[in-house]
Amino acid sequence: MSKEKKVGITGMKSGEKHRIKNKGSRIMVKIGMVICVVIGMFYITFTIFTTKSYLKGSMDIASYSGKWKRNSGSSYYALQYVVYCENPIDIQRQCLSIYVPDAYLNADGSVNPDGKAGKHTAATAPILYINRVSGYFEVPSAMLIFPNKDYLKQGYVLVYPASRGITTKAKDGSYIGRSPEALVDLKAGIRFIKANADNLPGDTNRIFSIGSSAGGAMSSLLGVTGNSERYTPYLEAIGAMMDSADDVYASVCYCPITDLEHADLGYEWMFGADESKLKTGFLKDLSSILARDYTGYVNSLKLLDPQTGESLTLNEDGRSGSFHDYLLEKLNKTASAHFNANGHNENYPWLTWDGDAARIADFDGFIQGYNKRMKGCTSFDTLAMSSPENQALAGADEKATHFNEYIVPALEKLNGKYPAEREKYYGAYAAALNDGELNKRKKLYNPLSFIGTVEKSDVAPHFRIRVGTKDNHTAFTVSLILALKLLETGSVDVDQEYVWGADHGGVAKADTELTDWIDSICQQDM
Repeated sequence: MSKEKKVGITGMKSGEKHRIKNKGSRIMVKIGMVICVVIGMFYITFTIFTTKSYLKGSMDIASYSGKWKRNSGSSYYALQYVVYCENPIDIQRQCLSIYVPDAYLNADGSVNPDGKAGKHTAATAPILYINRVSGYFEVPSAMLIFPNKDYLKQGYVLVYPASRGITTKAKDGSYIGRSPEALVDLKAGIRFIKANADNLPGDTNRIFSIGSSAGGAMSSLLGVTGNSERYTPYLEAIGAMMDSADDVYASVCYCPITDLEHADLGYEWMFGADESKLKTGFLKDLSSILARDYTGYVNSLKLLDPQTGESLTLNEDGRSGSFHDYLLEKLNKTASAHFNANGHNENYPWLTWDGDAARIADFDGFIQGYNKRMKGCTSFDTLAMSSPENQALAGADEKATHFNEYIVPALEKLNGKYPAEREKYYGAYAAALNDGELNKRKKLYNPLSFIGTVEKSDVAPHFRIRVGTKDNHTAFTVSLILALKLLETGSVDVDQEYVWGADHGGVAKADTELTDWIDSICQQDM
């Protein structure tokens, strides 16, 4: 019996293959065009719809009592796109949406004081103030998401604020969302919520700020800069509710991208052992210098172990010392908890497991084999001035700016070996030195500027900080230092942990105990 030859693409003549490929390409192009048109029409329709639905002109939320929309299927009311300041520059990015369990409102939009949902009532429900800032970009109204139904079922009030960001422009082309404007918008939203406490379900003394990544940085800033006069001129300029307040009860910070002034140093300190993106000798040597500088920076902070009061420092090698040991203890704790709960079925040459406790024996091995670097050197104030952080700290008339003052002395040290690179980069970095306005913008976006310093502000009494052990967006030490400085004040409750196996985008989803934490601190403070 003869065998019938199966002829696929690989068995065809070149002309036949060419025609089939062209036909396939044309089909894919047509499909792509259709998808683009559909998406474009949806976006235009959605934008037009939301533009018509902005609630502007009154700072009294009772004025919009008839605008609450009930979703009977999910049992909640929504009041969307309420402009939260009197002089908005961009209403699409200076508004907020509110979602409440339907038991908390009467049909006419007034508060039902006897309404109950989950463990809470209309008077006692915590308010979750969820910013969606990512990469320091703007969050327009069209990006506001539908409420988390589980949160609503548990009785929480949800608020999603929009805010300006690094690409937001005024009509004259100037940038109007650079530091500190995104934070100013979020503060204005809180002031609006607090000013309307009598006509809004939820306890405005129990506002929980929640954010991830750059939004985690914003959440940390909301937690430490409450009612700081440093932001007053900016708030007044947009017509925020100045008779109200912008302090919060608690800050939930997932993988916060903050302390931008030292973020490049921290990144090289942590990820320097992975040279996969360090393609030249210049980049490798620059990485080494920044990593050493980070050791000096950490030691300058005079950090203390919150349990023993002993100093936390790094030795000159950067891979020993009490601070390094403290970080590993935190990582070992989360690894042990994970393996005890889920079993240990992975073979890591850099980790030991005795059946009860895990121990990272080689931190550089952990980096090289488990959590590799994702960014080059430099990682935040990039050599090409191309990162979101380069834009976030730039002025209104600048597309981007350098801001890392450590790069200039590093380039000077490398001049003899790499004169071409020094010549290429030095001038642009040096131009940022001693820039008073830039230094001001950096300070207003760094929570460490307000913790344990002469700055006066109302710091939130509670913080929850989570970072995944597979997060390679910034150094683990950024969140650790934030927690340690908060604990040094002696007046702040800080719950800071790493989450085994979670990456940058998944750490918030992995925090399944968040609502238990929220309810527990509300209960203890009653």
